[in-house]
Amino acid sequence: MNILYLSDILNIHDIRFLRKYAQSPHRVILYTFYHRSPELPDGIRNIPRLEIVHRDLPGYPDGARCPSERIPRFLIYGRSFLQALSLLKRDVRRFHIDLVVSGWLLTSSFLAAVSGVHPILMTPWGSDVLLYPKWRRRYREMARYTLSKADFVSCDARHVMRQAIELGRIATEKTLVVPWGVDLKLFHPHRSDPDLRNRLGWQGKTIAITTRSLEPVYRIEWALRALARLSSRHPDLCLIIVGRGSCDTDLQRATRELGLDNRVHFAGFVPNERLAYFLNAADLYVSPSQSDGTSLSLLEAMACGLPVVVSDLPAIREWVVHGENGLLFDPARQEELESALDRLLTDPLLRSSSREKNVRIIQDRADWDRGFDSLLRAAEDLVSRYRVSS
Repeated sequence: MNILYLSDILNIHDIRFLRKYAQSPHRVILYTFYHRSPELPDGIRNIPRLEIVHRDLPGYPDGARCPSERIPRFLIYGRSFLQALSLLKRDVRRFHIDLVVSGWLLTSSFLAAVSGVHPILMTPWGSDVLLYPKWRRRYREMARYTLSKADFVSCDARHVMRQAIELGRIATEKTLVVPWGVDLKLFHPHRSDPDLRNRLGWQGKTIAITTRSLEPVYRIEWALRALARLSSRHPDLCLIIVGRGSCDTDLQRATRELGLDNRVHFAGFVPNERLAYFLNAADLYVSPSQSDGTSLSLLEAMACGLPVVVSDLPAIREWVVHGENGLLFDPARQEELESALDRLLTDPLLRSSSREKNVRIIQDRADWDRGFDSLLRAAEDLVSRYRVSS
């Protein structure tokens, strides 16, 4: 089977999917219009057996590189989109593609939908179903049209799937919920770096950690403000911020303004192979996200045995029961984040029981090897059915 994996984001989620697809017995081609940097990310280029087709266009997928300010951005995007469409249709034929796998609904999956190629397995990421269609009518119509053209849809959470089914009017037999699970060989409580705390100078401190991208939807600034307000009650509380993104400079400025320079460490990008060392150096995980599907960063923290303080969102409630294996707070009320952190910090019994429960939950329900095997079988069945019907 020849699989064309279509994505222009190429972050850790794409890397994890592509590694798995490339380990299968099938031929896998990454087809991308990525232009966030001159080179593709190392994690992509180093995947064994992966073939890469990189088409670099000035205005697709986001119209960011307009060659002239006198040319309206939408015209640059429109012309590049038509080029991308033509290239994709031509190369699907040229490479004898049996299956197109696409992700983000408003870019790669939309392109696949408009191209008319089939079969398409779409894997929405979460916000493209839960948030963007609510922000603008154009996004809603794009997402609805895109989902309506899918031959099969896989989501990482039941809540996301319910929204996708309603939005695209998808038949339930064309869907599968597969959490973007955890590599249990990398993420477990025993994979630690004993010197990490010493290098930070935080011996004996209580360390919270967040491992979300530094983007507005994840609201890392809430964690900074909570840390500042809890200073008098918990003077030993510190925070590790792992990740990078468009809010990096603003968050570092906020850290200085709040007087938290000695209590916040910006770790930047941490390779997945080393992330467990940071998680196992921490005492708790925090995520004030505004929206979420099944959060991989949450599952990785749970796999390392961390008690968690996270936004009360439908997909998160599939993993966290308030007061049993962590604490939930209303994502519209920042003061509830502070109260939840205070409660967890003052309840050693809850912290201890959460550690044991979270490790067990991930081992039972979020093994990435088992989850991907289910997705691959669904993809193989889809191609078999399509061949018969054609």
